[in-house]
Amino acid sequence: MDPRLIIEKRQKEILAKIGTHSPFGIENTQRIIKKFFLQPPRFVRCVIGSLGLHRKKVLEIGCSYGQSLLYWGEGSEAIEVEQTYHEWLKAMGVHYYDINVEDGFGVIQKTFDVVVTNNLFEHIVAPHLYLARIYKILNDDGVLVVGHPIVPSIFVRWFWSLIGYQGWLAGEHVNFFTPYTARLTIERAGFHVVRQYFPPLKTGLRFIDQMLLPFAVQCVSECRKIPGYTYHSSRKPVFDPVWARDDVSQFHKQ
Repeated sequence: MDPRLIIEKRQKEILAKIGTHSPFGIENTQRIIKKFFLQPPRFVRCVIGSLGLHRKKVLEIGCSYGQSLLYWGEGSEAIEVEQTYHEWLKAMGVHYYDINVEDGFGVIQKTFDVVVTNNLFEHIVAPHLYLARIYKILNDDGVLVVGHPIVPSIFVRWFWSLIGYQGWLAGEHVNFFTPYTARLTIERAGFHVVRQYFPPLKTGLRFIDQMLLPFAVQCVSECRKIPGYTYHSSRKPVFDPVWARDDVSQFHKQ
């Protein structure tokens, strides 16, 4: 089935569910619909088109109101630490974990086919440790989708600033990436980066999508887990901090 038809059908189902299950009054519900559900996110259009996530059981980390999550396959779950969204997620029938991923995934006793983390990577204090924990809960043939803002080159920054956009400088961000540094960070945690693209300009042709990234302010990396991944031999276990050892020790040759 055409991904556009799939998304259109799913959006109608989501809006109907909101109409019957919203825990809030009409005014607040309409505000949420207008801000988060009026149109399917570009991110959703991209990953359903290339990965078919509408058919897969996904763990989405940092799902907000579920504006992407509700498009994924049956049985998909979420991690959401912000209390603001919990009442809404319960009403929508979402199973979520109320945990801070920086403290570990200890309560999650299962593995997933897909993990989605969009607009969270830049907030994480320890990105490598975060990826190592995701590696643990992914099946061997699992898929990781990472979306995050990127810092453009100086001339592209000037252009975006001219039209009033500087999203990469948001005050809550503590990590800053380019497409290349994001690729290296992800690869050194046991993943193969299959493709990267800027959602509004995605063509589906990898070479062209890669060529357009220098003009982008957002990057999505679609990745596959590398089963049995290990660090380079020059990285010794003695380098690992005690607080990260339980999660990164999997990458040392036994």
